Amino acid sequence: MLSPLCRSFMLIMVLLVGTALPTLAQVTRCPPVCTREQGLQNQINESANRFRPTLESLTIDGGAQMTTTSSVTIEIRASRATHMKISERSDFQGAAWQPLQTRFQFPLSTTLGEKTIYVILANEMGEGFSRVIGAPGPTSAVARRVIEYWNPRINAVEVFTSDGSQRIASSPSREVLIRLDLLGSATQFRVAPAAEDLSRLPWRSDFNGRDFELWLAPEVGIQVFRVEARNGVAGGSNRVEFAVNYVGSRVFFVGGWDAFREARSQGWSSSLQGCQPEALANNPSENVPGEPSSAGYEGLSLARHGGGCDGHLFRGRSLAPGWTLETDLGTFTASGQTGFVPASRPGSNQIEMRIACPQPPGGNVRPENRFDPDGCHVVRLVLRGPANAPWRDAFKR
Repeated sequence: MLSPLCRSFMLIMVLLVGTALPTLAQVTRCPPVCTREQGLQNQINESANRFRPTLESLTIDGGAQMTTTSSVTIEIRASRATHMKISERSDFQGAAWQPLQTRFQFPLSTTLGEKTIYVILANEMGEGFSRVIGAPGPTSAVARRVIEYWNPRINAVEVFTSDGSQRIASSPSREVLIRLDLLGSATQFRVAPAAEDLSRLPWRSDFNGRDFELWLAPEVGIQVFRVEARNGVAGGSNRVEFAVNYVGSRVFFVGGWDAFREARSQGWSSSLQGCQPEALANNPSENVPGEPSSAGYEGLSLARHGGGCDGHLFRGRSLAPGWTLETDLGTFTASGQTGFVPASRPGSNQIEMRIACPQPPGGNVRPENRFDPDGCHVVRLVLRGPANAPWRDAFKR
């Protein structure tokens, strides 16, 4: 038998069901034997579930994975909802119930990185009950979405030759150009070997918002770095690691005939009129200072038997990335003749050479004699490239 006090309380609860319903658990059916209190509770639960809101969809910035702005656009699709709470905390501490909006701006907290946004909905059932439980009425399940907040964000890091002309994975030079693929913009950066604490370094402004120069350590091998960027004094990017294989460099002395034959085997074309290329033997004792004393190579002879020679050697071609043509071309030309003229300044990867060896005024050219005063020869090409590579790699592109 229920006491008078219990009967009064149950009557008040029944009257409240028609005006305001609390957030209640899912309906649980009565066991075979049901008390009056259990039956009444089930009726209250069933009534609440009929009014419980449903969150049908929740998107942040149209479903974006990342943002560079401190405010994002929230879009909500719901049924039977009149109020909402939104927070970056799963317990909604500090968040207040507010009228439902289907599209609105939400300010993110200032820290960078991954953000989780939580949303819960409610259906207003009356004023009286909200004073008791702090909610307008039955509530939905909690939904959450994740978005990354960076200002800016580094998508990728690329390594180029120092002049920015070639993308590389290995560098024969200690000086390289680093290019940041950014979402958003940046005015400052900092970079350091991955083993160092990047936070201890000052921010640098000596780049154009995308590129900056980097000097590698003198030790040959793979070097790993970490970089980050920021926009002025605010925000900051994610930190990204990248690697550069420093292979070092050295000078290669390549016989003119060997270079010509290798370039021809790679399909390089030359424009040669009146030229009859052939090998020209060299005496190792005639090597220039700085070359190995045992270096023997064959030069390239072009003018023969009184005929002139005109055109371009290796026309329109350039060396493979990481290779350059050095200052000394090692040419030997007839006295007073133009001979060979490089098409670009020393240190360039352009290897094209202009040839101008007119017909000698008298006599025949004897190419077997390197010092023939009427000869026109390329004794050697002086190349610079990766220290651990064969010189033939210079002609492979």
